[in-house]
Amino acid sequence: MKGKVTRTSEGCSVLFESEKFVTFAKNVLDVAGKLLSSNATVSALQTAIKNIDGLQLGFKLVK
Repeated sequence: MKGKVTRTSEGCSVLFESEKFVTFAKNVLDVAGKLLSSNATVSALQTAIKNIDGLQLGFKLVK
C-alpha cells in the first residue's frame, strides 16, 4: 500500500488511494438500492459515488 506524505505547518498528512474503498461503497449501495428501491438518500448516494475519481483517504498527524 503506497501513501503520500505531505509536510504541513502543524505536522504532516498521510493519504492513500481509495479505489478499493469506493468499490466497496458502490457494492454496498447497490445492495441497499435493491432493498430500498424507493429511498431517495440511497439513490442520491449512488449517483454521487459514480462520479468519484481519484479520491484519497488518510489522516493528519499534529505536533
